[in-house]
Amino acid sequence: MSSDVPHSSGIEERYAGELVGKLACFDRMIIFGTWQGLCHAGGVTRELVQRGLGAFDLGTFAQSLSEAVRQRATALAREHGVEITYLPNWRIDKEEIAQAQLRARGDRPGLVCILSAIENCQTFKSRKGRPGQPAWIKMTQGRCLHYYLYFYDEALGLIHLRVPTWLPMRLHFCLNGHAWLERRLRAEGLEARSVDNAIVATNDWQRAGALSAKPPMEWLQKHLQSYIAQCCPDAARFGGYYLTLSQVELSLDLVFRSEATARELCEQLTRQAVLAVRVTDLARFFGHQFSAEAEATARFKSVAEGVLCMRHWLNGQSLKVYRKGAVLRLEVTTYDLTFYKHHREVAKRDGTTEWRVAPLKRSLYSLGTLFGLMEATCRRYLEWLSQLEDPRLGRHNLDDITRSKRDEAHRSWRGFNFFAATDHHILVTMLRGEGLLSGWTNRRLREALGAVYRSGPVSRILRRLREHGLLYRVPRSFKYYLTALGRRAVIAALKLREHVILPTFDPAI
Repeated sequence: MSSDVPHSSGIEERYAGELVGKLACFDRMIIFGTWQGLCHAGGVTRELVQRGLGAFDLGTFAQSLSEAVRQRATALAREHGVEITYLPNWRIDKEEIAQAQLRARGDRPGLVCILSAIENCQTFKSRKGRPGQPAWIKMTQGRCLHYYLYFYDEALGLIHLRVPTWLPMRLHFCLNGHAWLERRLRAEGLEARSVDNAIVATNDWQRAGALSAKPPMEWLQKHLQSYIAQCCPDAARFGGYYLTLSQVELSLDLVFRSEATARELCEQLTRQAVLAVRVTDLARFFGHQFSAEAEATARFKSVAEGVLCMRHWLNGQSLKVYRKGAVLRLEVTTYDLTFYKHHREVAKRDGTTEWRVAPLKRSLYSLGTLFGLMEATCRRYLEWLSQLEDPRLGRHNLDDITRSKRDEAHRSWRGFNFFAATDHHILVTMLRGEGLLSGWTNRRLREALGAVYRSGPVSRILRRLREHGLLYRVPRSFKYYLTALGRRAVIAALKLREHVILPTFDPAI
């Protein structure tokens, strides 16, 4: 009997011969810079009181800070020989403009361009107090001018810093983890090649994974602070800027030798995942227990010609699978780091500390722990996807059943034709109840097939079924039972004839 059926315990095992490498890496990261002394209404009020100003003097105080930001942006543009481009519509793709400017100037470190746009932001407004009470300041939504300063960094690639011109002036850093890792690999003397924001080639995938899992957080902290000092005047005042993680993406990439393999696998997984995944499964992927308050949604879409994307949401966290060329990517995105919990030291209000399971801190120094938690989410999702049906197995089994085979004595045994009446009769007969319960013998099968079948031909039928993996023989007996493949083949033959072939050829239709 044939024993060359591919192993199906997981995607990596099934595609081992076509898989080039596997890499988990941070992707898009958005980092907030909060001006500690002016990030809340109480801090602003305290600063105004120290200057002898009232709540309605907020505009006068903030205007001087805003003018300093504008002057610094103008000075940087003049120093680097670029112009500040005002965008009348904030929805314009700023990244595309910066990439075009980078291609025009070349990959040399420094300021690439400065864009400006009026955008929504959090801000402060003065409010009158009730009779007998002083005026006060509250945080609200507003609009102000924002500067986007794009830099090409030797270690991080293309990054940008968004600087608002009105209090509380919360900064937004945006950088790409794949570009960062690619440069770290080259700094260690390793080869690295990226295509469409995915590392597709390196001479040491294991080392690449180890570097990705240990981001140099202290170095990143100092590096980003140097950009803040360069772009933001008075950055060291009011307690300086404190960096926190706002949005983090991590991708688990399976790099294949051919794009066709990745396309086929992605189409199969996305179409099945949209129907099969449940809320309890999603919670388990993220390391949570299911709760009645959990909100989960799924979205299946075509993001480009021949590129499908399946995206799941759980309480605001995102998990998706899609394809980038020859790369199958599983990507998890967190918009709130406290969604993840881990065992850490917690400081109490009375000054004591204890170790317990607590939400992850939003600090930049949580990147190392966050990598392990997010990578585990992608790994659980990959393990679950591996349990879905594999069409390659179906094609292999169909080919194995329908083609001729040779036994050890080099005798040929023809395959089964699902369209032939004789073969269809044999396969459907094997599904009868007496054979499923008590097994098939030569005599029992002769009676089931009809009087025209004699002992010799039935023996050859049994041998033919065994050679194609549809029957197995009970040791030390003459009983035969259908294998799992045999049951699927019989059901396929029945469905094909009764639900496809006969209705199609019905002249009444």
